[in-house]
Amino acid sequence: MIQQRLFALSVVLLFCVIGFVHAQTHPGAPYAVYVATFSGQAEVTASVKTDYVVIVFAMPGGGYDYVIDVENFTFSGDCQDISAVTLEGMVNAVADDAIAVGVAAGYPACSTASFVQSVHIWTVSCAERSGSACQTSFTPCGTNWCYRTYAVSCPGNGLSATITSAGGTASSCAQCSGEEACP
Repeated sequence: MIQQRLFALSVVLLFCVIGFVHAQTHPGAPYAVYVATFSGQAEVTASVKTDYVVIVFAMPGGGYDYVIDVENFTFSGDCQDISAVTLEGMVNAVADDAIAVGVAAGYPACSTASFVQSVHIWTVSCAERSGSACQTSFTPCGTNWCYRTYAVSCPGNGLSATITSAGGTASSCAQCSGEEACP
């Protein structure tokens, strides 16, 4: 009886560990190393904010990638006009905020060295919208991912980084009827 309970407990723990590791897997680079998770709040419109969660990965060649999960978006404010905002527009606002928060947290850290580093911010290519107003939610559909690229320029004198958008990849919703998340 005790052995059966221990076995059942070990199976549950194994699934918890597998779930944690799976949740910390980079969508485009399985060799990337999980570094941190942080949250923030982005202004989607003048009257609507979205809370978000970002997972940060260190890349083997140096640099960082961020992953945004659209399923974790929650909205607050006067959400009546949120249906007019595309998923791409929401992800743009979140990505712009996330890169500023991430660089301030040291991903990458500006020091006395001068450098320019690209940071990719990944998200699912497509997601289906449900609900309305502040109850709007997104469910990823399909298996494709896309990213935005930001150039982080550190001046090398201890001052703040300059962050500029530098392109990215396009979405493709051929696998489902959702909204596109990338330009």
